Amino acid sequence: MDVITMFPQPLFVERFSEVDNNLVSKELKKLDYYSIDNNTTIIKSSKSKTNNLLDMPQFKTLWMAIQAMGNKVNHNYIQSTTELELVESWATKTEPGGVGDVHYHTSTFLSGVYYPGEGAKIVFSNKRYAFDTNQHPEPEFKTRNTWNSTDWSIDTHHNFCLLFYSTTDHQLAYNDSKDDRYSIAFNFVPAYKGKFNDVSKDKIESIEKRRKTIYGV
Repeated sequence: MDVITMFPQPLFVERFSEVDNNLVSKELKKLDYYSIDNNTTIIKSSKSKTNNLLDMPQFKTLWMAIQAMGNKVNHNYIQSTTELELVESWATKTEPGGVGDVHYHTSTFLSGVYYPGEGAKIVFSNKRYAFDTNQHPEPEFKTRNTWNSTDWSIDTHHNFCLLFYSTTDHQLAYNDSKDDRYSIAFNFVPAYKGKFNDVSKDKIESIEKRRKTIYGV
């Protein structure tokens, strides 16, 4: 039997030795945050008011490391001839007992999360593609393995950075510590900026207008 992996959702992980994670953590605590759910649920998660965090000078070393990782993934694994551009970045603060909501990112190509500290866990889901439990019950399995799992989790460590396709469902797992946990999320898009082949003028204008509206670039 041949087994073919279709539609891969790879997870790229790298540890940044050149980044001072203690300095990053210190700077993240200084930021202004707002409640993601307007304090209406028990998520206890907040997002920084700035959406261009990595443009701030105190995060320049981290920005360089993330951009270098994006380039490496883009050239060595995805093998795209189009460069990637980091278009938005923000910090997330999860209080003790808090948890992130399951979500994915739209209008982007690659997404990522950087963790300055230890002990956080991120969960990835594949439920939209594997089993439609709204139509029928999920089958029973002897063991969960590579071929039937719909949820994956990874424990993070200091200076951990993860990259994945933006359409991948993910969530920050429950914060079972006594301290706030911080992370930095970001998105990459192809750096076209008007460089299109065989695309109509109307389509180009629509893409550029959407890009400017969403990212301001």
